[in-house]
Amino acid sequence: MEKIKIYLSGAITGRENYEQEFYEARDKVADFMKSRNIDCEVIVPCDYDYLNKTGIWEEYLKNDIKLLLDSDCLIDIENESYESKGAMLEKRICLSLGIPKYASIKYNM
Repeated sequence: MEKIKIYLSGAITGRENYEQEFYEARDKVADFMKSRNIDCEVIVPCDYDYLNKTGIWEEYLKNDIKLLLDSDCLIDIENESYESKGAMLEKRICLSLGIPKYASIKYNM
């Protein structure tokens, strides 16, 4: 079976602990998939911040969208992402392109 790429989506801008939120969500998703013997790679967008040489928000989002388009599905970490322009755009892209969006996961469960 081929490794499944799972993209985590959530609010980043203005959130002091966004990295911790994403890493906790990544660990929960990875543990869940491992418990079901499903090989996966969990994509955390902030792991790729080094690709942005300008520091401009739109450039971060462009890089994130490339990662999303290379993924098999999206999981919303539900950290107030409904208020995030970037996270909402990611969900809209999934809806438009037929990329599956699975049940949300609270990072602090």
